Amino acid sequence: NALGAKAFCKAYNEWAYEYTLADPERLFFAALIPMQNPQYAVEEVYRVAANGCRVALVRPIDAMGNYPIQPKYEPVWNALEETGLVYGMHPFPAFGVAKPPGYSDQYSSAELIRRTISTSGLPQSFLSNVQNFQAEAALWVTLVLMSGFFERHPKLKAAVFEASSTWLSFLLDECDKAYKLYRNDRRMPPLERLPSKTFFQHCVTGFEGDEAPPSRLPEFYRDILAWASDVYHHDGDDAWRAIETMEECELPVDYQARFLGANARRLYNIKPPSQIIRERVTEIPRPDWWPSEEEINQSLRPEASVTRR
Repeated sequence: NALGAKAFCKAYNEWAYEYTLADPERLFFAALIPMQNPQYAVEEVYRVAANGCRVALVRPIDAMGNYPIQPKYEPVWNALEETGLVYGMHPFPAFGVAKPPGYSDQYSSAELIRRTISTSGLPQSFLSNVQNFQAEAALWVTLVLMSGFFERHPKLKAAVFEASSTWLSFLLDECDKAYKLYRNDRRMPPLERLPSKTFFQHCVTGFEGDEAPPSRLPEFYRDILAWASDVYHHDGDDAWRAIETMEECELPVDYQARFLGANARRLYNIKPPSQIIRERVTEIPRPDWWPSEEEINQSLRPEASVTRR
């Protein structure tokens, strides 16, 4: 429901904005955008931009035949360009089951992966977590680079969230190769530069603290990598884990500085901080309702998954 989505996004964004007021120099919120209606989305972009928002989040799924880079959304991208907000591409699979009424036609590139895992009987969820998000991110990157999206919006910046980054070097090489092979095909939109060059100019991708491959390819990731943590997920971690990983790969300090903050500050147009945290917080503060270590260990025991009637 577009009107309901508009109200929901406004309520969430107001809460997020008020949260950042505790420390406006260090906290910045990411806005939810009601993509169910392009005009509502445009209005919310301008509204949150006035509150100092830096990024608008959009899922790369096809909901009721509306993949987000369709022409009907051009006013949204124009609004992002004008306000300077970053296009935050955040994947999250359309699971194909238990969809809301009216959303029977909701798909994502991760849905087939999820179904394959389910029908194969694989008991673990790690493959779903890894492949789902990378599949959606890879499809979005390919579409925006090969469709001329950034040629139409030369001032737009974008961030690829929560999909790791190791796959990116291979994908950009494949996009470059495909463009060289097919650029004379009349169906191929004219591009001003190679797809990889477009990505380097417009995009940044996140990486997890324990993700080592980017540190082994520093020249490739030099200006496009930004550390991120998915706290409070169980695999979320702090910046010191990223530092440990980069030091194990013998990554020079100047690259570490780029990956840990400089690239993100440039993307979001954020000034260097006046306060620097130099000591590691060994325990992330958890809310009162967070499960204790004993409760987590109990839930991981085999018998915890057995339902008794």
